[in-house]
Amino acid sequence: MRKTEEMIYRCPLFAGIEKQQFPAMLESLDSQLKNYRSCQIVLKEGRPVYRMGILLEGSLTISDVSFWGTLTPIEEIQPGMIFAEDLAQTRGAIADERIEAVTASIVLWVGLSEILKLDGSQPWHTIVIRNLMNQFARRSLLLQQRQKILVQRSTPAKIRCFLSRQFFHNSSPSFDIPYTRAEMAEYLAVDRSALSTEIARLARDGWFSSDHNHFELKEKGPGQK
Repeated sequence: MRKTEEMIYRCPLFAGIEKQQFPAMLESLDSQLKNYRSCQIVLKEGRPVYRMGILLEGSLTISDVSFWGTLTPIEEIQPGMIFAEDLAQTRGAIADERIEAVTASIVLWVGLSEILKLDGSQPWHTIVIRNLMNQFARRSLLLQQRQKILVQRSTPAKIRCFLSRQFFHNSSPSFDIPYTRAEMAEYLAVDRSALSTEIARLARDGWFSSDHNHFELKEKGPGQK
């Protein structure tokens, strides 16, 4: 339990709040701590949502779900990130996405409507609201980055754009991506076999080297000086 408490203390949403304020704060925010097994569904489409989630440990995938049950990965959630905040804002809204644990995960569920009702009467009120706005901005940026990838007109262009985002995220031209080939194909909205073909071709042409989910970008691609 001590380890879990430390993870909650380190959560970006609560940065700057004194430890002695946490018990009253978590009670005020209608918080609930839950553990999930690998591959367990954290939030199923069609279910009402009353709280937003904060991932404390593990990894989650948010996927769009079609009427026929096809899953399309939208976003990977890493520790410290919030999720389902758009649904929780209108308490009881119905989820149209599926959230699944990639690995064993710990989630702290908190009431977003309770946060938005904070009146500043406690010293932690302003801090939580400010941190929440920063989290909203970060999530919006991540979604905008994916949109930039999806508007690319060809599969090679999508791959290069995606890998460029990974380079900036990792601050290194050598990195591991958080997707299998099938998941990467879904994320880029391209055919899996076409993705593998284009990755092999781009590697041969000198854009990067790859080994499974590890990539190393080269400084000069074809036609670059």
